[in-house]
Amino acid sequence: MDQKGEQIMIARKTAVAVLIAGATISGGLYATDVPPVRDSTRIELAVKDGSDLGGGGGFLMLRQLEELIDLQTFTNENATPREGANFCIYASGVGTNKFSVDLAVSGGDEGFLLKDGNNSIPYSVDLFNDVNEGGQKQGDTLTANGTQTISGLSNATINDSFECDLGTLNASVYVFVDPSDLSSAPAGDYTGNLTLTVSAN
Repeated sequence: MDQKGEQIMIARKTAVAVLIAGATISGGLYATDVPPVRDSTRIELAVKDGSDLGGGGGFLMLRQLEELIDLQTFTNENATPREGANFCIYASGVGTNKFSVDLAVSGGDEGFLLKDGNNSIPYSVDLFNDVNEGGQKQGDTLTANGTQTISGLSNATINDSFECDLGTLNASVYVFVDPSDLSSAPAGDYTGNLTLTVSAN
């Protein structure tokens, strides 16, 4: 069983012991002893020099975060590299009510850095709610590991395989690089990992 499968199995077992998902709605605050769940995505950015213009109870669940955010290939002449990934946050016990969660965002021990050997490029992160309804940016742009409250979420629906039903991915994470940092970066293939952990608030 892969790591995601183990997390879901843990969530299912834990559901018997807790009350309902920790989510703030108009009726008050639900139980907050729901264990956090997390998922990770890989970030890739190829930087070329100017001579190469290459293209391009209850429980919470965080599911279907894309495995790769590809910032593609950029030169100093390109606009700001920016790309995102949608994902699903499901909370049992809230029905059709809007709810909120805390989302911790971590790039690891070195923070928000894309690396190629000894070279690195900093990046920033924006979080959005309810992508199916246009989405609204949540809080300030993150430039270092931190936690952001995601509010106004419409609950996803899940199937028997504990995957979100089509069309109910309800949040997104966007990664972008400042052009000034990109312009001073040596050519190379830069990568990093971004981990999202959702918790009841």
